[in-house]
Amino acid sequence: MKLRNKRVLVTGAAGSLGPQFVRSLRTRECSVVMVDNLSGKSTDVPPGVEFVHDDFGKLDARPELLDGVDVIIHLAANTSVVDASENPVDDFKNNVVNTIALLETLRHRAAKPRLLYASTALAMGNQGDQPIFDESSVPRPTSFYGLSKLAGEYYCRMYRSTYGMPIEVVRFFNIYGPGQRKYVLYDILRKLSENGKELKMLGTGEEARDFIYIQDAIDGAFLILEHEKNGTYNVGLGKKTKIKELVDVILKSLNLEDVAVTFSGSSWKGDVKGNCADITRLKALGFAQKTTLEEGVKKLIAWIREKDLLPL
Repeated sequence: MKLRNKRVLVTGAAGSLGPQFVRSLRTRECSVVMVDNLSGKSTDVPPGVEFVHDDFGKLDARPELLDGVDVIIHLAANTSVVDASENPVDDFKNNVVNTIALLETLRHRAAKPRLLYASTALAMGNQGDQPIFDESSVPRPTSFYGLSKLAGEYYCRMYRSTYGMPIEVVRFFNIYGPGQRKYVLYDILRKLSENGKELKMLGTGEEARDFIYIQDAIDGAFLILEHEKNGTYNVGLGKKTKIKELVDVILKSLNLEDVAVTFSGSSWKGDVKGNCADITRLKALGFAQKTTLEEGVKKLIAWIREKDLLPL
């Protein structure tokens, strides 16, 4: 199924990823319905799309919104690991109960849109210093957020196998880029905007992540949708970058020298020492990286400056 000219509903569409997904869909001449309760307080609504201010779990009360919809990209979730740890019940309601409500709504429709469920590498948990995960690796979440997203994965798979629903489960690794106002890259840039001479970081700096630029992640997700495999896919680059290496890239991009960088040696509870995606399955669909980390960091910095979010 080619995405061009399709009608697509995006949940969590005003969050850090949603507007970029919507803009990419618009370049494919898709008609787009954005659904978001604005709990993330973002109001980034690209022109030419329909916006619905509501919880995605309440779509059973708004069946007309699903009329003619070919694809649902399900991004809506509580994505804060800290908030999930402090309020695991709310996290469960947002990420699991509402997802089940959406699945139930779709199950009872005669025409079932293809669903893309956005999961996370944190579902895999903390499994050593430098693990590489393929889609068959055993998840061992170490945070409530990772646990709730994994539960959503399992419900999607069960609805797919039990009711024959067209569902793709996409496990995103560490996405970064324009639109992002949190997570490690933005946090580093925020700290440097406050003090360009000293940077205090959690952890040891040896922790590694698989960082993927947002447009590359979107391209990977669209490939999965278009190939209609009804499966589970990792979306990353299959490359490890240590946090201390990421810091070096950011400092170079800002032309900052003589910054005293220190690491505390400890991190927040549930943090992982490392993760990296095996993307053999994704590459088989034709996926290839287009944006390097150095290029992506520069694009993120340019966006932050354009929006005047930080004094960089």
